[in-house]
Amino acid sequence: MARSRLAQGDASGALEWIEGALLKLTAERFRSEFLELRFEIRKVLSDRNAIDDLEAALAVSQKDSERSRLDQRLQCERAGG
Repeated sequence: MARSRLAQGDASGALEWIEGALLKLTAERFRSEFLELRFEIRKVLSDRNAIDDLEAALAVSQKDSERSRLDQRLQCERAGG
């Protein structure tokens, strides 16, 4: 639902949904995906600390391919991209 809200231009609503989803999350293997989505939402909201979620997503990622992708994305974001 958060991704849909974001796509509809409702970043504030998306943030509410992803916050709730993170609180209820029981399958830790999805935490990195949820954190990455929260990063995207916070970035749209011009949150200066949004990158913290991308760093956290990388730290908890359980898949090598995902970890590699997140690391590349983090490097790009740190470079201003």
